[in-house]
Amino acid sequence: GTELKVIHDYFEASAQDAGIALTVQCPSDPTLRADRTLFQRAVSNLVSNALSHTRRGGAVEILVTALDEQITVEVRDNGEGMSVASQGRVFDRFYRVNAARTASSGRIGLGLSITKSIVELHGGSIFLRSAEGEGASVTLVFPR
Repeated sequence: GTELKVIHDYFEASAQDAGIALTVQCPSDPTLRADRTLFQRAVSNLVSNALSHTRRGGAVEILVTALDEQITVEVRDNGEGMSVASQGRVFDRFYRVNAARTASSGRIGLGLSITKSIVELHGGSIFLRSAEGEGASVTLVFPR
């Protein structure tokens, strides 16, 4: 709850400036046994990626589901999406889906690799769904 509000508030101004709707759907207070700083870093990396790959007029959503044994955090966008080939490499260190565009933005391709490491450090997992031209969805699964 609180961690996601901090993340939303941090990115809200840049999302508005880019003409992108940023929303959070979260149960009132999901209990999560995770390092707060690392959790925020993992989700922030996903939100940052989603915003950078979503066009003006698009949307980025953060959706949290609390189940008995786990909490899932899904960050999805309706941006450019990625090819099947890119999906196989997106968690590799220094890999960038669109190297030319991300190089000019100062991005170096570590965000998803770091996010994967954080989630796995907590005994969780990470899943990606994407289609070119249709956006992407990255889901983090943390044990409770």
